[in-house]
Amino acid sequence: MNLLKPLLFVLLFLDGAVAQSQKIHIAVEQNLFFGDFYLSSGTDSGTVSLSNNGEWSSTGNIHQLLSNQQPAIFNISTKSKTPVTVRVEVITGNLSNENGYAISLHPEDSGIQFYKVKRGFPETISIGGTLRITPKNKNYQGNYKGSISITATVYSE
Repeated sequence: MNLLKPLLFVLLFLDGAVAQSQKIHIAVEQNLFFGDFYLSSGTDSGTVSLSNNGEWSSTGNIHQLLSNQQPAIFNISTKSKTPVTVRVEVITGNLSNENGYAISLHPEDSGIQFYKVKRGFPETISIGGTLRITPKNKNYQGNYKGSISITATVYSE
């Protein structure tokens, strides 16, 4: 049994958070974790998907070992009394294991989204994604870590 145990620690990169004296704040509530799964055949490929609400699915010969997956969750807030529109962009990333083997990560709802926030009404955002696994040798086993880039900017007030 070939065990894959990918882990993803989400790092948020805040770009241009100040516009016209309004600040936005981002807080990571939960890291993205695809859970424990294995590939039953080392020559086949497949995908592991995790929806924004935490539903796990796979294709190919990938099987879930434990139901311990979770989407990334973060909050965007401001101290502004008037609503602030925030432009959020999620960009694809890569995960790698201790052997240097990489798996590409494609976040669900990647691209640009807009959210309105004001004091007392933060926006909670969940992010899932898809891993495309194409093992070439036995070095793909292990724990995977990486990051995705999330850029949040004040779009308008």
